[in-house]
Amino acid sequence: MADEEAKLLVGVFGTDGCFGLGWTLLQLIETAPNWPETGDLENSANEWVQLLKGRAEGWREAGYPTRSSFKEAGLPDPKTNLDSKKDVE
Repeated sequence: MADEEAKLLVGVFGTDGCFGLGWTLLQLIETAPNWPETGDLENSANEWVQLLKGRAEGWREAGYPTRSSFKEAGLPDPKTNLDSKKDVE
């Protein structure tokens, strides 16, 4: 997912749970390479956009960089690294 696509998808959120797809949409937006960049999120009262902003702020406050920073440093992406999800025997 490109950053531009994530920005467009933010506008898809309605006033409900999108027939159960709200969480899936939110998590898809979070896969953008430069997530969490909330400067591009419009100032919206939509509960899903507010939740997205809150999660991004929590990510930054915890000291995590944007996802693209991992790639630039030659590190695996923490959200897609399958090796980190394997059980250690």
